[in-house]
Amino acid sequence: MIIWSQRGDPMDRPDEKKLVREKDPAPAPPEKDPKIEAELAAKREKIRLSFVPGDKKILESLKTWPGKGKGENGEIAIIPVDGRLIAYSPQKSLLAVAAFPPLSPVRIYDLSAQKEILALQVSISHVADLDFSPDGSLLAIFGNSGFPTVEIWDVKEGKKTNGRGGLGAVFAPNGQLAIPMMTRKLVFFDPKSKQETQVFQAPPWSPNSEWHFSVRLMPNVAARGRFVASVIESDASYKVIVWESTTERKFRELPVPFARAITLTPDGWTLGMVQPSKDLNKLVLWDLEKNKQDTIFETDDTHDVLAQHSLAISPDGKVLAYNDSHQLLLLDFPTGKVRHRIEGKVGKQVFSSGGRILAAPLPLGIGFWDVSDLLKKH
Repeated sequence: MIIWSQRGDPMDRPDEKKLVREKDPAPAPPEKDPKIEAELAAKREKIRLSFVPGDKKILESLKTWPGKGKGENGEIAIIPVDGRLIAYSPQKSLLAVAAFPPLSPVRIYDLSAQKEILALQVSISHVADLDFSPDGSLLAIFGNSGFPTVEIWDVKEGKKTNGRGGLGAVFAPNGQLAIPMMTRKLVFFDPKSKQETQVFQAPPWSPNSEWHFSVRLMPNVAARGRFVASVIESDASYKVIVWESTTERKFRELPVPFARAITLTPDGWTLGMVQPSKDLNKLVLWDLEKNKQDTIFETDDTHDVLAQHSLAISPDGKVLAYNDSHQLLLLDFPTGKVRHRIEGKVGKQVFSSGGRILAAPLPLGIGFWDVSDLLKKH
């Protein structure tokens, strides 16, 4: 487990007697117009359906991939590629794969053409996360190269366009990159202008506790719809801060006992998170409109409280994939009913843009599943 954090030099801290912590104003009621939300949902579904034919083509390609293997958990193919982290391009049949350290290139595969097309010679020795931009033209790579680093690569040209410090990176729907910083700030970075366009400030430190962003080889920031959320922690507790990306206003401050992974639904209005402990893993959904949480799934098969947990929600918002590194579960959203269970060591999972394909790193390569086939079996 690796933890990167910044607590600052005590000499740089303001005088405690002069420190005045302003009380955050109560958030105004969210403006969730049912008509507008229905129109946006219809638009998202239209976009998703446009990718379904491409998913079908990729499935056929995977079935005939040279040298592919076949697993015992319903995989349609296991591609013999060394990888521990993957990211699926939202616009093309491209898959980014980061291998195990030490220093290795991040490779880009064209799944339709059944070949590797790029090898990005990143300077990051331990890649912790990957994320494609909404148009698929850029790839953000986050990890450790002596200090927490984010690199941005042009996928078409195979060139690095920018590198900077940061404790994570995820693209928002508008194409900007949300990056938690060591200074307890969350910045929105425009890859085109290479400028910070918005800055969100996490709660300030206090004499008894200091809040700071942290990374444990997992996504600690999520951005979808109008919201961006990130995990921050102190010596004693955790919070998930949710901001409105359009107004730079803190929308919710969610106190949680522990948080291992977070994700947002396609519409941005529901936050999913894993709350593990040594006795029980909880999968929690938080309704951001009603400011109400609900535990939809629990398991005492914890294996390791420090395991890398991950969540992914299908593009249609109907299937939630939950992974504790030792098993991968497909759950109905939002009921939490288990539809399929994949046993064994599984890496961070991703859905294709059409939602038909699920992929995840396995010990023998990258595994691919036909989601519709898995759901039909149960």
